[in-house]
Amino acid sequence: SYTNNFASNTDNSNQRTFQDNITVVVMDIMPNGNLVVSGTCTRNISDDIQEVQVSGIIRPSDIGYNNTVDSKRVGNFNIVTKYKGVEAPYNKPGWLGRVLDAIWPF
Repeated sequence: SYTNNFASNTDNSNQRTFQDNITVVVMDIMPNGNLVVSGTCTRNISDDIQEVQVSGIIRPSDIGYNNTVDSKRVGNFNIVTKYKGVEAPYNKPGWLGRVLDAIWPF
């Protein structure tokens, strides 16, 4: 007689925070007065180059007295982070992962 018992318990949590100030440029003014903004910030830390690109739509009334806007107040907020340097190979899937994503993208 053969008996196979398996019991498992797992808990996974991924909480990331990102706090920074990035200067943006007004790219367009919409008919309702809202501002379309875009900006890029590049850092070189120990030969790891990190580029952060942000864009979105802000209301002029959300601009604070210190000329800042909290990201929670940015409509259509988009953030893209790109890495170059020593860390770059560890931030993208390998060739097998890319093949499997192409075959089965779920």
